[in-house]
Amino acid sequence: MLTLYEELMLLALDEKKGSVKSATTTALPYGLSAAVLLELLHHRKIKCDMNKIVLIENKTTGDNILDDALKIMASTDKIKSIKFWVEKLSGGIKKLKPGILDKLVANGILKKEEHKFIFIPYKRYPEHNPFPEQDLRYKIQQILIHDQKTDERLLSLISLVNACELLNEIVPKKDRKMARKQIKELVNHEPFGKAVSEIVSELNAALVVTTTTT
Repeated sequence: MLTLYEELMLLALDEKKGSVKSATTTALPYGLSAAVLLELLHHRKIKCDMNKIVLIENKTTGDNILDDALKIMASTDKIKSIKFWVEKLSGGIKKLKPGILDKLVANGILKKEEHKFIFIPYKRYPEHNPFPEQDLRYKIQQILIHDQKTDERLLSLISLVNACELLNEIVPKKDRKMARKQIKELVNHEPFGKAVSEIVSELNAALVVTTTTT
């Protein structure tokens, strides 16, 4: 089973080019850190309390990225805001994006390609196994267009997709207005929506600061 941050990365990549889609370039680092927080929330490692993140326990999960996040959080004495951790973890987890990409390569979902532009090396990660990404797209469309029931993890992913400007890449143009309305209703009315809503709200707040200062 893929983590939320792996799923978000898959949806953010151009499946053929293997590079991050331009629409989400700015938002993705913050989206990935929010995905880490949501994953920790689902693991019952943290809880949200008045827009603050409270560490419940920091025993290792066996996932290097989540465990790195727990170490960083455990080393901080004061309780910090969700927005603080969205910003902190986006640069604080060592090699967050490359680490996620390497995990997807190891699982046979992506393949790593080495390229050069003149003398400058760079990497691309096109899909090797397209099924996981296609399956995610199908599930999201079924929920937002065909009104199928969701669960806590899919609601988290859909909220991240919306915040990271990826909805247009998944939902046909004629259905986007309805899809955005559906997201708001799901987050506001599902019993597990409040914590998801708080984390995504602070993700959006971090993005506003970023886009207005660059």
